[in-house]
Amino acid sequence: MYLPVSMFGRLYYGLLDYWAGVSVIGGEGWARLSRLRVPLLSSDYTTVKVANGQLCQISGTVQVPVTVGDEFVRLARFCIVPSLTSELILGIDFWKLMNIVPDVTTITCSTALVDSIEISDLVVGHDSLTSTDRARLDSLVNKYKATLGRPGLGCTHLVKHRIDTVDAEPVRSRILQNFWTSFIRV
Repeated sequence: MYLPVSMFGRLYYGLLDYWAGVSVIGGEGWARLSRLRVPLLSSDYTTVKVANGQLCQISGTVQVPVTVGDEFVRLARFCIVPSLTSELILGIDFWKLMNIVPDVTTITCSTALVDSIEISDLVVGHDSLTSTDRARLDSLVNKYKATLGRPGLGCTHLVKHRIDTVDAEPVRSRILQNFWTSFIRV
């Protein structure tokens, strides 16, 4: 899920990442912020371990005012990791700072001070489809209803897939780590 946030009046879409211990600004996000002459601060850490297990260099940190919704502003700290392609990753530290509670059933977020925030228009629900697209979806679901295992959309054991991880070992499950264990001290 992506959360729209504003930094210095510019809109960013941050990936809400439950597994990220800290929030990170990737290469594209840092390119946008650095044009505004945001000072790069030193970091206590030199690298961060990302989802695929790779260690990525941390250039430093920034502390910037972040707006969620129309009025909710807090000063947030982000690690700068130029090698990441994601513009902005909002980790658990950001969730705690902003009191964010995502609701995946309605694709919204709630905070203690903001009632509800739209996550993204990228997710289209059944009700948002045109009548033609809704009829096509319903026809497809009805056609394959026997393979779904229960009425409506669901899971099937009839299809398997393989995700090519190139040289990396596949990650089957992740164990919650201590907040800072994925970092290496300077």
